[in-house]
Amino acid sequence: MKATDVYQNPWLDTLNPIQLPEPVAFWPVGIMWQWLVVIAIFWCISVLRKRINSWRANAYRREALKELTQLEKRIVSREFDEAAIRQLPVLVKRVCVCAGLPASDVIADKEIWKNSDASKNNRHSQYRMCEMLKRLAYAPPSQIVLMTNDDMAWLITAIRMWIIEHNTAPKNEHKRADSDV
Repeated sequence: MKATDVYQNPWLDTLNPIQLPEPVAFWPVGIMWQWLVVIAIFWCISVLRKRINSWRANAYRREALKELTQLEKRIVSREFDEAAIRQLPVLVKRVCVCAGLPASDVIADKEIWKNSDASKNNRHSQYRMCEMLKRLAYAPPSQIVLMTNDDMAWLITAIRMWIIEHNTAPKNEHKRADSDV
């Protein structure tokens, strides 16, 4: 049965079925689009590599913050645990060594605070933290007991901020400084 028999129109027999368009290609046609995709992939890989290297380089900061939190719990729970308090200067010096400062400068307490972001803005608080840490490291137990809870809370907060914000010096600078010794 033809369409002309039903509808009485001879043009209906000449109609062909609708042809569907070709499927859309998932890969771009132009060569520059392909180059753009390749460049974007390399850029993503380089950003990922930088993030991973930064995360690995800051592992010592995460460990120091974890240890500082444990020391803080010991200090708060035992009302001035002397052993925990004496670990605060040791922790800061360990962070300085891990950050790449020459060990000889850290051991001798030479200007280990100068590579800090906080020292540019708060020189007074940075100096206060340094003096408190020296007092904790070398003071007899009778002087440690004289510290108030507010002083201890301020010191722990200052150490935490210093660990988070301090700068590390370039690697070449440390090699030159160590070779001079």
